[in-house]
Amino acid sequence: MAAISAFRLIRNSGVDERRPLAVEVERDVRERTEALLVAVARAASSEGMSFKAFERLLVDEVMGLARATVVLFLVLAEERVARSTPARVERGGRVFRVAPAQARNLNTMFGMVRYWRTYMREVKSNARRGFHPLDVALGLTADKISMTLLALGVRLATKLSFVEAQTTLSWFVPTAPSPEVIAHAVLGFGRHTAEWFYSRRLAEAAEK
Repeated sequence: MAAISAFRLIRNSGVDERRPLAVEVERDVRERTEALLVAVARAASSEGMSFKAFERLLVDEVMGLARATVVLFLVLAEERVARSTPARVERGGRVFRVAPAQARNLNTMFGMVRYWRTYMREVKSNARRGFHPLDVALGLTADKISMTLLALGVRLATKLSFVEAQTTLSWFVPTAPSPEVIAHAVLGFGRHTAEWFYSRRLAEAAEK
């Protein structure tokens, strides 16, 4: 398989670590789409190609295309959020200013992607704390895992051990969260269980 460039956002060493342009990522999506069509035609014309082998090929190609599409979404969303974010923001008596964009990896249903987002750094803070407007807007947490992927691990962990949940999930996604991450998520969600059951009982009582 050909080497993946930085804007394809797979964790690789020796890649050009730079913020990709939307036009570059869109080109990548188009190239992957064309490559998928070529791969399907080539597979169909091969007499030795079994359906099992074709499915495996298709999974790899579709996952790659999905990751590129996710990256395009993140790049376009960052452009929108950055345009609407002022250079100076006040929240709860705290002041934040725009700082250089930061990159991070994000584990998704389709595998690991890498994206850049604007950073708002707190002014006059020894801790130098801040936030990323894009992450806030999209509901992305500091766990570096999409909520959809993490929720699947949590649901499996209600029936299986944390290790078994991770192993089972890894059959269906390229990069499953670790057992430790799943365990922390289960315990975190579990804190809201009592409140949920209480509100549920109140709702049921109101309906009667």
